[in-house]
Amino acid sequence: SALNPAQVPSDVGKFWKVEHWAGGPEPRPLSAGVHERWPIIGPLLNMSVLSVGAIKRAQAISDLQLSFIPTVWGTTLEIVFHEPEGFDFEQCRPTAPLLRDERTKGNVVILTGGRFMPFVESVVGLTIVQLGRGGGKTRVSVRMFESALMLNEVG
Repeated sequence: SALNPAQVPSDVGKFWKVEHWAGGPEPRPLSAGVHERWPIIGPLLNMSVLSVGAIKRAQAISDLQLSFIPTVWGTTLEIVFHEPEGFDFEQCRPTAPLLRDERTKGNVVILTGGRFMPFVESVVGLTIVQLGRGGGKTRVSVRMFESALMLNEVG
């Protein structure tokens, strides 16, 4: 049997140790091995993105609010607005303690300095956002990382 850890393990714990034993009165190992584990990415629950600014028309400068419940700990978010085209976050201001990272460009905003705790609702405000062109459904993806280096995706 196997058990997935509830949180991302340390570098030492990123391997599975496998053993196959022969049963009977004198158990003995038949084979053993070590295999690098697959990435563990915790879901972000109850995700919502709301337009909370006074002006909601296409291409307006407005405010957004993102809320979610992480299942793992993280500090950095990458938020991508795929549709409609035209979202621009280069001038946006996130709520404290978050900071807009210099890697933010166009429809991709990277926020660092967060403290996203497992099973505690997180609310992120973004002001001075240029909304997309046209109306209709908005398609957004959110990824959470362990640190601002964005090497280890956790959520």
